[in-house]
Amino acid sequence: MKNLKAPKWLYYIFVFVLVIFAAYYMKGLETQRYNQTRLLSLDGMFPTDSHKTYQQQLIPAEDELLGFSLQFYTRDTICKDQVHIQLIDEKDQRVIQSWDRGTEEFQSDMPEIFLLDEKLTGVSGETYLLDMVVETGDSEKHVSVCTSLKDQPGGELFGTFTANDKIQEDQVLKMTLCTPKLGNRHIFMALAVLLLFCLVSIFVTKLAPEKVLLLVLAVIGTGYFIAIPMLQVPDESGHYYRSFEISQGDLLTPKSYVGDGLSTLPAGLIPEDMVSLKGIDYEMIRNNLDWEMAPRAKSIYSNPTQALYSPVSYLPQALGCLVGRLLTRRTVMVFYLARFFNFLACGLLCYYAVKWIPFGKRFLLLACCMPMYLQQMVSLSSDAFINAAAFFLLAQILKIMKNEGMAGKKERLLLGISCALVALCKVVYLPLCFMVLLIPAEKLWEGKKGKWYKIGLCVGSTVLNLGWMLIAFGYMIEFRAGVDSPAQVKYILTHPISYLLVVTRTCGDKLVDWLGTMVGAKMCVLNVYTSLLFVLLYLIVLGMEMIILDEKEENFLKTSHRVWSIVLFFLLFGITLTTLYVQWTALQSPMIEGFQGRYLIPLLPLLAMGLKKIRVPAKSELILKYQMGLVIATNICALYSIFTYY
Repeated sequence: MKNLKAPKWLYYIFVFVLVIFAAYYMKGLETQRYNQTRLLSLDGMFPTDSHKTYQQQLIPAEDELLGFSLQFYTRDTICKDQVHIQLIDEKDQRVIQSWDRGTEEFQSDMPEIFLLDEKLTGVSGETYLLDMVVETGDSEKHVSVCTSLKDQPGGELFGTFTANDKIQEDQVLKMTLCTPKLGNRHIFMALAVLLLFCLVSIFVTKLAPEKVLLLVLAVIGTGYFIAIPMLQVPDESGHYYRSFEISQGDLLTPKSYVGDGLSTLPAGLIPEDMVSLKGIDYEMIRNNLDWEMAPRAKSIYSNPTQALYSPVSYLPQALGCLVGRLLTRRTVMVFYLARFFNFLACGLLCYYAVKWIPFGKRFLLLACCMPMYLQQMVSLSSDAFINAAAFFLLAQILKIMKNEGMAGKKERLLLGISCALVALCKVVYLPLCFMVLLIPAEKLWEGKKGKWYKIGLCVGSTVLNLGWMLIAFGYMIEFRAGVDSPAQVKYILTHPISYLLVVTRTCGDKLVDWLGTMVGAKMCVLNVYTSLLFVLLYLIVLGMEMIILDEKEENFLKTSHRVWSIVLFFLLFGITLTTLYVQWTALQSPMIEGFQGRYLIPLLPLLAMGLKKIRVPAKSELILKYQMGLVIATNICALYSIFTYY
């Protein structure tokens, strides 16, 4: 079959369209740069009733208004209420804008931002009304609005609070007003578009996929490294404590009297005004560049979640902390060195994974270049290293299977180390190590040694995995309301059909969100929203790459091997969901809580191994060229969203 070709002018049209869409998206983000008035303290919670009206007066002190924030409380349970809010001009009762939000995604400790499509000007001293109506869902408990005392400093911006037609004399809603933040947004947009043009133009020349990855990591990855403020990745403070702890030689986190992890670390490890993890932006980081920890003064840091992770998961970050501690006491410097070492280690593992994998190079490249995974790489997240180790292991297995000769000593040693890394990094990923059973014994060693070597790898990985699991059990406490792990396990075993319905219901309700966040629809601490159009296109291309082969590729796996890869994907997915249902979700809850889209990333190659079958008559370089244009556009938009937010 003759290879498909495309004229060069079509490629430039494709680039031009991408640039136009990216520029249009970034232009729309201008209204998302804002300052907020001082957040009032939480003094109470006002439970809402269905279809009742709650009204708050707003009196802006500044001449421009971009929106406002409200804080809600959802009682740490599944809450499916709908909140309908209108901003009304009190003079003529004109509705300026309305919002409809589902409370299921609200976080009790984070304000919910409501931005106007167009900013209001000349509003200083004017009075507006915020009308809120709550339509309660089918959950047992419903959303509450958080309130503050009216006589607090700053409360003069918010006038009368009315609930159910009764004026609350001493209360106002816990909220802030958003005003435009000064800054040259046009420079950001010009740089982003210029970068997009430059990078896409580079791909006119032929580059191997692994070299394309290096280029993306060097340019786009560095952009994320700069753009994402410290502590603005999920659980990054806990990852920092665990990494620093290991760098001190403490491989196990000390336990409190109730059994959870309490790390003993230098005082002031995190600057004082960043401890709450709120309001962190570039200015705050600049103001704390000189903040120094106190190595001789020790403080206790609660770290119940990361204490469960093996020290192996934090080797790069811990090395970065060690180097940082030897060079300086400035905690910001130590933090970013730890990030850099994690970025470097994950980048190298991914580079060799893409280089060595015999088929599916473009698919693995796309997985490595997703905004969410690039964010993980440049953070202190242990998931980044775990994902890279999983990619590296699967690439090695396929490489050894593809090679005609027998694996050498270095390859066998590297395979063993990879299995140990994956087995120790995350307990639920142990089945990935059993993929070595797909390798023909004669590819590993002469005679029966190959068979025993495979069995040895599986047994050794299992022993390491179970060994750390026994240690981790000592840190497992039920620190979330309603969680009862033993009772939850009993419920699953005695009501398998009911649990299957829980899994089905959760997947049906959350799958779209998981796929979006896996790519990067929500970045940083899931507070920065990116272009849904580019995320959708990325998912489509990723799905296509999961099933197609180009003219140089061959899926040499047997049908039984391909079926096993797909089964293993669903097995690991199910194990992860079940683990979160047992450890993180309230007893007999109708939905599984805690699963995030990024948990799917290390499992994706398993699907590609099983599904890649359809051959496309087109040159790999041509397909790669178009795909990388989309990759760069998606990441540029995500980067600009982050710069704009912070």
